Amino acid sequence: MTEKQTSRTVRLEEWATLLMLPITFWLCNKVGKPFDFRPDSYYRFFLPAIVLFILLCPLVLYLSKKWGSSFTIKPMVILRDWWTLPVCFAIYSNLKVLVPLYGKGVYDHYFYIWEVKIWEVFTSTGQYPTKWLLENSGPTFTWIMDKSYISFFYLYPISFALVYFGGHRREFRRLLCGIILIYYLGAALYLWLPVVGPIYYGPTAEVRQLVIDRSNDMGGATVPKLQTYLLINYQQVIESPQTYITRPFVGIGAFPSLHVAHTLLFLLSAWKTNKWLFAAYVPLFVTLSISTVFWGWHWVGDLIAGAIITAILFPLLGKYLKED
Repeated sequence: MTEKQTSRTVRLEEWATLLMLPITFWLCNKVGKPFDFRPDSYYRFFLPAIVLFILLCPLVLYLSKKWGSSFTIKPMVILRDWWTLPVCFAIYSNLKVLVPLYGKGVYDHYFYIWEVKIWEVFTSTGQYPTKWLLENSGPTFTWIMDKSYISFFYLYPISFALVYFGGHRREFRRLLCGIILIYYLGAALYLWLPVVGPIYYGPTAEVRQLVIDRSNDMGGATVPKLQTYLLINYQQVIESPQTYITRPFVGIGAFPSLHVAHTLLFLLSAWKTNKWLFAAYVPLFVTLSISTVFWGWHWVGDLIAGAIITAILFPLLGKYLKED
């Protein structure tokens, strides 16, 4: 196949994104008002990660060249590889906010019942993991949970820079396609099985106070601030859905856990490309997964669902990309 023919090939991630755009516009206009993209919402939570990405890419590029990696950088190829990611993120973050409108009846009660039963086998307390962790944690553990949860947003620039500028183009494609497809599968499941997580689930409202207490123990934490921001918007949506406008970082969806799905994807990608990065990601994957339950974002079932999605997608994408 010639270079000219190759440039005209529409790739998997591009097909998926082109397909999701009209679907997203239709859903948002059917349920709420049209899109209201507010850049400040993105920058508020992702500016540190963006700055890290800008600084990290030249550093990795320099080290790769110094260590003898031979590859050429083509701006148009980079643009083609990466253009779908911001579009995909915009689609996903606007789909997720529809959960409060679609999820008039959430399924948290079933997760709550099963986790109490299963956790009782291990602790004999009749509690569920989130409450048990919050009640049995100290300031140091809380600090670790806070930093582990927030570290998720930095894994994107770190993984992208090290894989792409490390010369692992095939694995980069798998990483890129994996991120995008996980986003879309997650958004579909949010709408199909609405779950909001222990922190927002009515009968377990005591979790909110426990989170506040643990945060105060360590002198404040970042995660509860984000939870409060989302909760206020979530309540406004429920109270007045007719005036609701789809915005990023307004919706609350828990099933599946995309923190776990994407972190496992980064872990598997590192295993294929960079052993020392893989070694660094293993403990982070464990603490980050625990932190999603600790702070009440997710039930354990959400974590299992996220891990299953990645475990299925990763080898499938590897097989597909060999033929791409």
